[in-house]
Amino acid sequence: MRELLSGRWLWGWAIVLAFMAMVAWVSRARELDTLSARIATELQPYAEHNIEKQSAYGWRYNDYLWDYQGPMVYLIEHRHRDPALLRTMLLCEARRSYDHVYLYDRCLNWDLRQHLIAECAKAYPDDPLVHWATGRCLLAAGEFARAADELLAAERLGFDAESAGTRLEYFHGRIATALLMDDRPAEAIAHLKVWCDEDPADRERHFAYCELLTLLERYDESDAAIEQWRAAAGGDFRQHTLGLRNAWWSGNTVEFERRTLAAADEVTDFVLLDWAGIRYAVLYRKFDHARAVAGDRPDYYYRALAEAYALTGRVEYLDLLMAEADELAAAMARAEREENRSVYWDLRNQASAAQGNIMRAYLLSGEWDRLAALLAVEKPDSYARLYYGAYDLARVLLHLAGDGPNDEQWSQSCPQLDYPWVLYSDVLAEAARRGDWEVDAARRLLLGFYPVDRRSYFDSTNGELDW
Repeated sequence: MRELLSGRWLWGWAIVLAFMAMVAWVSRARELDTLSARIATELQPYAEHNIEKQSAYGWRYNDYLWDYQGPMVYLIEHRHRDPALLRTMLLCEARRSYDHVYLYDRCLNWDLRQHLIAECAKAYPDDPLVHWATGRCLLAAGEFARAADELLAAERLGFDAESAGTRLEYFHGRIATALLMDDRPAEAIAHLKVWCDEDPADRERHFAYCELLTLLERYDESDAAIEQWRAAAGGDFRQHTLGLRNAWWSGNTVEFERRTLAAADEVTDFVLLDWAGIRYAVLYRKFDHARAVAGDRPDYYYRALAEAYALTGRVEYLDLLMAEADELAAAMARAEREENRSVYWDLRNQASAAQGNIMRAYLLSGEWDRLAALLAVEKPDSYARLYYGAYDLARVLLHLAGDGPNDEQWSQSCPQLDYPWVLYSDVLAEAARRGDWEVDAARRLLLGFYPVDRRSYFDSTNGELDW
């Protein structure tokens, strides 16, 4: 009897413990359900519409990072993966990719984002917001072909940029950037042209289309598009901005002078007028005036000298630039001997700009032998490489031209290039021709070196994400 009672007690306790475990499990599941629903509700206005709320941390993105991201990852790691929660998190991650059209060499939370993308694609195949968010995350991760397809799918499904709290020109700019980085420039141009024609009165659309043509060095096409813009939507100071650049970079100095004078009569934008005024003064050899207009940014003056030399072939521009570089190097040496550190660093920055623009002058004028000789005496840690990547661009293009550094040094320089514009530049085409490359092959080679640092999620408590 005692053994029977003992067995019944054990069974009884087992049943009680199982019941308590089940109650705890159900209770915990309800808590997670409640947490998931609360997060989705509280984040929905921001995730779907970018509506700001009062931020406890002074910057709305930090609310997601500090208040919500941790609990959301906890839910994921405990296999509580409500599709609505995952969709909200994907939209929040997309917001962190910044609302501009530029490229970034770092992608945060890639291990998290790729799972969110896969799950949301299955749960929301026809949701334009999901396709938009997916495209933004893929663009940040360097998945350019997929990014373009996703962003185009969002447009096809009726993505409403205004409702989503983003700017329509940024959305289409992202599409164009993804297409360019997928080596599809004709599609990028065609896309912005169709978008522009949908509303000929919209100045932002005209600007985006004309700017793309200018950046792709299609100056005549850009000029023609600017005239269509003016006829359809009236005047805009940005028409002068792009028109001046088209005339300058196409080497038409006579037209540049005419457009500079026209802009001076019609425009009050000082940045534009300074840019044009410095170059106008350089063309007329009013060097003191050009330097005075540049003010505390002498690199603007150095850049104008480098460009003027490349466009006109007048040696005096290069001589002036070299004299500036020599004078700065001497003054920097004196400041170093006198241990005047503040003066030294100021001079060092100016010397960097001068030396970097000598490299630019050689690049733009196609003087590969002189460029190779200059790099041969420059140390890799020289201050010259500080200036806007001129050192790295020179090494990459020299390598393509057949006069550059070894493969390892070359591949290390590729990440510093100004993607995507350098891919479609005349200077890249000239380097490729000199090195017996097909231009398309050289472009694809450089695309293969575009750096994307895919940084994965890491929780200081739980370690790496356990999807």
